[in-house]
Amino acid sequence: MAESAPATASPRFGHHSLAYDGNFDTIVGVTISLARSMFVRLFCSVLAILGFSSFTQPLHASKQPIIINDSKWPPFFYGVTELKGLGKEVLHSCLDNMGIPHKFKFHPIKRMRVMMEKGLIDINIYSHKKSREKFLYYGQEPLFVSSYNPIVLKGSGIKINKISDFDKHRLGHQIGLRYSIEYHDYIKKRQKDRSLDEANSIESNLRKLLQKRIDVFVATKSSALLVAKEMGMQDKIEALDYAVQLSKYYVALSRKTSRVTNPKEFLKKVDSCIKNKKNNKEYCKITSKYSLPCSI
Repeated sequence: MAESAPATASPRFGHHSLAYDGNFDTIVGVTISLARSMFVRLFCSVLAILGFSSFTQPLHASKQPIIINDSKWPPFFYGVTELKGLGKEVLHSCLDNMGIPHKFKFHPIKRMRVMMEKGLIDINIYSHKKSREKFLYYGQEPLFVSSYNPIVLKGSGIKINKISDFDKHRLGHQIGLRYSIEYHDYIKKRQKDRSLDEANSIESNLRKLLQKRIDVFVATKSSALLVAKEMGMQDKIEALDYAVQLSKYYVALSRKTSRVTNPKEFLKKVDSCIKNKKNNKEYCKITSKYSLPCSI
């Protein structure tokens, strides 16, 4: 009786078994299948790691606090004073809740823009303009809404219903402010004609009104009325109904920030915080402190 040939050992590769039958094509085929399977597993593992990293990436990577411009813009921001203002109070609370170290610093309007473009300031509050998107990331939830109106002396008889109505009046202007495109173009025209009286603040323009050096200037209605009250002249001035511009203002982040590592996620969390404060009435409690309507 002939002896049977010894069984050939079958090498195992992972979950695959390869019986060597002398067929070279079989070996090559299984080897390719194994390589493909291992590559797919490795690729999925890398994706999982990258995905996890994106969710766990900290919003703030620098040891230095985020720098926020602290405008002199009552009742929204008060600059270097003990009063915070609506915008500063809401933003400060949100960043505290997020555990983000931050610092408010005052900068003049023109210098502030340059510093935002360079990333020296991380955050400022802006109305939305397409041209600013080249150096800003915008949030989506308005921090507040503001109306720009002509400010005049009570009893002046001045009526403004359109931009050209300013032509016959001595016009004051706060340096650096732009308002609407139409009014900004009008301001540039008055500058060119040397028929514009410019000042650095609302206070200066209010004094010029009292001294009858100007007839009218445009300012944030709530700011002008509040500053007039602080100066004891709220009974001497009024805001006209015509709105040069009605704007929503958003938290905006410099595209060159080095202190915020995930700008879009950061702004998403800030937006969510602002919205939550509006929904739970905390926002309205803050607006009432500054004699502002609760426009949410």
